[in-house]
Amino acid sequence: EQVDEGEQSVLVEGAFACRFTIESAELWGVNAPNLYDAHIQLLRGEDVVDAYAQRFGIRTVRVTGNRLLLNEEPVYLQGFGRHEDFPIVGRGLCHAVNVRDHELLKWVHANSYRTTHYPYSEELVALADEQGILLIAEAPAVSVNFDHLQDDRMRQECYQNHASALTELITRDCNAPSVIAWSVANEATTNRIAAKEYFSNLAALVRSLDSTRPVTMVTCKVEDDLVMDCFDIVGVNFYPGWYHAPGLGLDESFSRAKESMRHALHTLHAKFHKPILVSEFGADCIAGLHSLPAEQWSEEYQSDLILTLIDVIRECDFVIGEHVWNFADFRTAQNFPRVGGNKKGAFTRDRQPKMVAHLLRRRWAVPRYVDAPPPAPR
Repeated sequence: EQVDEGEQSVLVEGAFACRFTIESAELWGVNAPNLYDAHIQLLRGEDVVDAYAQRFGIRTVRVTGNRLLLNEEPVYLQGFGRHEDFPIVGRGLCHAVNVRDHELLKWVHANSYRTTHYPYSEELVALADEQGILLIAEAPAVSVNFDHLQDDRMRQECYQNHASALTELITRDCNAPSVIAWSVANEATTNRIAAKEYFSNLAALVRSLDSTRPVTMVTCKVEDDLVMDCFDIVGVNFYPGWYHAPGLGLDESFSRAKESMRHALHTLHAKFHKPILVSEFGADCIAGLHSLPAEQWSEEYQSDLILTLIDVIRECDFVIGEHVWNFADFRTAQNFPRVGGNKKGAFTRDRQPKMVAHLLRRRWAVPRYVDAPPPAPR
């Protein structure tokens, strides 16, 4: 039956399915959050036994060649990794913070983020649906270490827990148009032989549950990753200029960091022939700390490094997005590399912009269409 607004009745005995068509449907997209409502009632005679409402959007998403297509148009992901963390509240759900964060995402011209490193609340996903923000929904699987899973029984138990978490995530959010990809894990030891079968099976499971979205995972390995050919998109966390190849003073133009990023991206693409999302890069910064020449931990260093690496990332025609780590500073357990938590945010923990946020806002003001010629190397 073809309907814009209408009803269908189905005689129910157990599970059921029905099909309907929306004439002249308005597609859901970035900054075009066109949504529809499905209202389902279970009737016994004239009595309403149960009722359920489901909001949904109509859109397509797929990977072809080195492109991510949304509604058959190339889309380039600009945004962040993010944490559910805020002063006083700590880790967890805060509706006011979610609203503010989405306001800041739009202010900085971001179009996407990854739910690092766990499923976010249903309310947050619904907010992204309503505002046209793209999400990569990630399973709660950080640093799966196969050196600790050499015993077959332990590895199988881990896999079952991992598969169960992914199944719950996909079952819950499969109707959310904002979710454009599933991420099965973050920074596992994907250079171990046992990782290949483990993640191959997980990727197959995800595709069996949902064939309409790309599947990805995020690696921190480059030369020796063994699993990324199982996925549609290669996600990579890479920190040249911070954890290695740092800049060292007035005459340092981040040449080592640039070459390191360039080498990593070309190595991964030559090996796996998949589009790449740079899912984490950046540097810690103490808000208000300034230095000329730029020194580590200063606002100048963070800004210069991130903008320089974006230039390198955009040289690579096979890269489909850049996600700065992190959207905002967040609390971590105390240790000597951390000064009151992780300070890699473009915004402070209480959501005030650092220098880099203003510069990203300028850089991201004009959307990058991936089919445009890449900029010349700097």
